[in-house]
Amino acid sequence: MQGPLAADVAAADLPPVGATLADWIAFGDAQTAQLDKSNTFRRAGFDVIRRCEARDRALDRQLKAR
Repeated sequence: MQGPLAADVAAADLPPVGATLADWIAFGDAQTAQLDKSNTFRRAGFDVIRRCEARDRALDRQLKAR
C-alpha cells in the first residue's frame, strides 16, 4: 500500500530551548492535529478491513449456498 495511509504521521516539532508558554501551547495544538490525522488514517484502514471482510463473508455465503 502506498500513500498517506501507509506513511507514519510525524510528531509535531518540539519548541526550541527557552520556549515561551505560547510556544508550548502552539506545540500542543500542532501535536493534537497530528494525532487527529493519525486517527483518521487508522479509521480509514479499519474501514477497508471491515469492507473486505464483509465482501468475503458474502462471497463465502454464496459459495456455500451452491
